[in-house]
Amino acid sequence: MAPELNGPVVGSRIAPTLDVAFPAPLVEVSGLPNGFPAMLDSPLAWSGRQFKSDSDYVFRLEEAHLIEIDRALQEFKKLGLDGDLVSTQNFALPTLGPKLFDLQRDIYCGKGFGLVRGLDPQRYSVEDLTTIYMGIQCYIANLQGRQDKKGNMLASRPDLVRVLARSDWPFALPRFQCRPVLFYHDRRIISNFGRAALLGSASHVRPDRLPKLNSIQIEALDAIERIAQATQLEITTQAGDIHFINNLAVLHRREGFTNGSSTTEKRHLVRMRLRDSEMGWSIPNDLKDEWVETFDPKLNRVWHLESMPDGFFPLRSQAN
Repeated sequence: MAPELNGPVVGSRIAPTLDVAFPAPLVEVSGLPNGFPAMLDSPLAWSGRQFKSDSDYVFRLEEAHLIEIDRALQEFKKLGLDGDLVSTQNFALPTLGPKLFDLQRDIYCGKGFGLVRGLDPQRYSVEDLTTIYMGIQCYIANLQGRQDKKGNMLASRPDLVRVLARSDWPFALPRFQCRPVLFYHDRRIISNFGRAALLGSASHVRPDRLPKLNSIQIEALDAIERIAQATQLEITTQAGDIHFINNLAVLHRREGFTNGSSTTEKRHLVRMRLRDSEMGWSIPNDLKDEWVETFDPKLNRVWHLESMPDGFFPLRSQAN
């Protein structure tokens, strides 16, 4: 990833420190919304430069872990179950499992992200690799969604925090809805949005009939991007990596990629929305309908195991 590009990143380069200069506060509003904390004192309020090496957020699988994963895969296949029925009960990882539970706690209660590295995708069929991914994931979160920054802004621009917490943001995805970008719910700062849902993009053209953002809202989004650039962490993904991100707390993006001619030069990413029934955060009312729809166990799930054609975006039935 190139640090000069716009946009929030969790993205193993540490981005250069940037000065974040804010314009004067807006005249018509002042102070934080009711209930919001004056500052964010949390492990989630990190800056990319505080991570001195990728060992701070990458868990590397050892040979014993890989043997354990292979054994769990073979035992699960003997059950004759579909891959989406994998669980901690039928995909036993006695040594690796506790390490993954530590990662789970860090995602929900710590810095909000982590990465599991060391799987070799070339060793497995597509189906077996997917089962392994889901077997590891079930130790992080036991629910699978249906497929189809921070403290310095609180201190420097409380007026923009107020703007972000208003209910007049016109989201176009997954359906037209006006709701806040930023929530303070159950004593947590929660942010859940994508720029495409608010401004449109080449792949998701915003219908002309929908209301546009006003200048104050655009200023607030630009402030988020400046803070994200100043605090970003860039992660260089390797084949077989599994990224886990708390999407209610950490902003993230992917860098563009051009496939090469050989198999090893092609990128295939599969995104899954996960939630743990015990560790999962309480959801603000404005987001509950989307969460219920996403994690409804009665709805069909589709796993895109093979790469889809360019321009195919099955995951965009939900905005984030």
